[in-house]
Amino acid sequence: MGNPAKDGPPPFQPNDGIQSHQSVVQPQHVQPNAFRTQLACVTLNLGDCVRFIRFPPEVVGTMQGVINTTWPKGIQAVRDYAGSREFKLHGYPWRPHYKGNDDSRQLVLKIIEALHDIGWVLHAAADLSKKQTAREAHRRLPAIGSAYRLTDLTD
Repeated sequence: MGNPAKDGPPPFQPNDGIQSHQSVVQPQHVQPNAFRTQLACVTLNLGDCVRFIRFPPEVVGTMQGVINTTWPKGIQAVRDYAGSREFKLHGYPWRPHYKGNDDSRQLVLKIIEALHDIGWVLHAAADLSKKQTAREAHRRLPAIGSAYRLTDLTD
């Protein structure tokens, strides 16, 4: 036997200490498309942009309507950005001088609610950069009754 520090760990022994039994249930083959979760992302960028990444076009259209009816200053410009759809808003809702601004919070709340109403669920939130932006990931699940509302964000 060699030196473990130089030679590395011993080789993997698949049955080492484990008795093999015929009664163990073998995994069933799953069809590749039997279950598929759609993932998409909403990001709040710069001081005035909202990006919808990997959402179907009809969802992006719905979100444009939500932004138009919720953000009082409206949309300044719309563009495709690196495979996403970006809405540049009039004003700067994400800038620090808007701390506690109810219009900004209402906009984020209405986007989350509208996505939920059409089957998208907020799955995780993580800041993946050193920028002062939020990145929200969503996934679409089959509708299972009603879920909670995120109205506590406005309190």
